[in-house]
Amino acid sequence: MLSGLALVTSAFTVLTTTSTTSGYGHLVLFQILAGLGAGVVFCPATAAVMGAVPQHSAGLGSAINDATRQIGAAAALPQLPASQQTRLANVVAEAFIIGMTRTATITGAVILVTAVAVSCRYPTQTAQAQPHPASS
Repeated sequence: MLSGLALVTSAFTVLTTTSTTSGYGHLVLFQILAGLGAGVVFCPATAAVMGAVPQHSAGLGSAINDATRQIGAAAALPQLPASQQTRLANVVAEAFIIGMTRTATITGAVILVTAVAVSCRYPTQTAQAQPHPASS
């Protein structure tokens, strides 16, 4: 999980270096790193959530896990079309880049703090999912 968080943090580090002269390759690198990192994080995160809830509450755990993922995606989705436009006026483009790089810096810092928190709280060895005892 930490390697995935590191990939996502590095993706936002790449995004913080965006300028008005950055080409699509810069954004493609960001998307590849962020996508790979998210893919590496989601599986163990989902396993951790599902392993933390009793078997009789598995539906609730799954729903909460999915809802948080969807809220995160919905919050990020409006940024995608704006980040891919190429014909913005110079003033608007510069303001957009400043806002995007500041947002990427903050997001990268939050993910880095999350990675540190996970490294302190998450077991160093992958825990095998323990079956929950059947309710009597």
